[in-house]
Amino acid sequence: ARTYILEVRDAQTKDLVRLVWVDRETYLVQRVVTFKQGQREATLLVQLLTVDQGLSADDIVVRQQPDDGDPSTQ
Repeated sequence: ARTYILEVRDAQTKDLVRLVWVDRETYLVQRVVTFKQGQREATLLVQLLTVDQGLSADDIVVRQQPDDGDPSTQ
């Protein structure tokens, strides 16, 4: 599977805090590795993620916009 790996660093110290693996198609988190003082502290493998933000289908459905011919708005 194709993934993005996000590097999370402390804004002040620039120390590596986490690496997060995210599926490129679904944007679901697959794995998180935490670091403490530059050493790997823990690895979390995500098998099931339930997210309920109280949104209805109408809140999250993206409506198609009319094509205005400008490729930057596609």
